[in-house]
Amino acid sequence: FVRVSHLENAIKTLQKEQQISISSNSFPEESVLETGEIQERQADYQISAHEMENPETGSVTENSVEVNSTKKVYLTFDDGPGKYTGEILDILREYGVHATFFVVGKTGEEYQGLYKRIVAEGHTIGMHSYSHDYGQIYVSGEAYRQDLEKLQSYVYDLTGVKSDICRFPGGSSNDICAPEIKKEILNYLSDTGITYYDWNISSQDATGDAISARQIAANVLVNVPNHGTSIVLLHEGTDKASTVESLPIIIETLQSMDQVEILPITDETLKIQHITLEKIEETEKESGGR
Repeated sequence: FVRVSHLENAIKTLQKEQQISISSNSFPEESVLETGEIQERQADYQISAHEMENPETGSVTENSVEVNSTKKVYLTFDDGPGKYTGEILDILREYGVHATFFVVGKTGEEYQGLYKRIVAEGHTIGMHSYSHDYGQIYVSGEAYRQDLEKLQSYVYDLTGVKSDICRFPGGSSNDICAPEIKKEILNYLSDTGITYYDWNISSQDATGDAISARQIAANVLVNVPNHGTSIVLLHEGTDKASTVESLPIIIETLQSMDQVEILPITDETLKIQHITLEKIEETEKESGGR
């Protein structure tokens, strides 16, 4: 773990030296960095050292951080559109920030308008699955294909965008999908030119436990300095009011940092993938050799 005893000293050190200690030798990653005060105008949301001590889980560190290099942060939202999508879009627009939405299949005019608004306001729209039903989509490679293509067609009909990025429900490292089926899915995605993205920072807003906006923000902010590219996992949903409340804290803090960009996922984004076809095949070879 990376620890700094006081928040104020940590931010001064980061600003003056632009040097970061990295702990990236384990999976899941459990690195903690106490950053600084949010901003003077965010006094009500100052994050204490105690709140910072919540290890990051479920991520892979993709590379070392180069001192003085620009850090790229990608805010991604799973499971929408939903109750808070409009409010999330309002906040992003207020701060001039673009994000990425991995959507599911929702019918109804109120939802259809949100798909259109995501695209119209310059955000990236990705696919999370139409049904989000693990028991249905992970039955076979063919079941996954049918579900994803149903969503792809639905989004295209509404927005005119044929999405070519996706995120596995549960992430590519989920243990619900059998390895042989996952291999079929990865081959399908590769053959059709669809790129899947996992994450290397989790906000922990989907743990099932009550979590405050300040803690969600802390879970994100303490880990951003550890990566050159940060793909942040956030969620939409009827119980995600705290996630919405955390956004101004996250965005204002990131925008106050030197050499940090908040971007939507594009073709140029570094791929963060927990599991790859190569890893599965390597595991198969190792198993076969025993």
